[in-house]
Amino acid sequence: MHRLPPDRRDARVVDPDKVCDATAVLADEERLRRSASVLDALGDVHRLSILMAVYHAGELCVSDIAFAVGMSDSAVSHALRLLKRTRWSAPTARAGSCATGSPAS
Repeated sequence: MHRLPPDRRDARVVDPDKVCDATAVLADEERLRRSASVLDALGDVHRLSILMAVYHAGELCVSDIAFAVGMSDSAVSHALRLLKRTRWSAPTARAGSCATGSPAS
């Protein structure tokens, strides 16, 4: 059974069960922060392009990703590092070698 918090019971609520469900999902602040971080990472067209290219083509070398998305190797490496922090990719980028840029599981 869903219950509204005692200090908010006087508020106008049309569907208390749905409000309770909505409130419950927002209670995990760490999960909310992680989700915001992921959405922030995806908000950049270049990082999103890299993810889409790797998702479609599979494992690619950094230089191949750079060519596909029209960026420099160093810009792609930087973007992959940022994406790794959000756990969207797990690159093993080294100069002159291929990166595993597939989305993390």
